[in-house]
Amino acid sequence: KEKWVSSRDERTRSSHQSLDGTIIERGEMFYSDDGGVGPGPGLMEGSVSDNINCRCIKVLILED
Repeated sequence: KEKWVSSRDERTRSSHQSLDGTIIERGEMFYSDDGGVGPGPGLMEGSVSDNINCRCIKVLILED
C-alpha cells in the first residue's frame, strides 16, 4: 500500500491537506480536490496547481 503524507504546515494547500493520510493500493491513483489524478505527489495530472512547489511525500506501507 501507499500513503500520502503532506508537509502539515500553514503552506500546505487545502487539497493536499485533504489527501494527507490517504492510503491506496499499489498501482492505484490519488485523487485531489483540485482535479488532479496521479500516482503520488508531484506526479498529478490534470491540475498544475497540485504539482507546483508540492512538498508532500508518498510512503510505502509494508505488510507482513
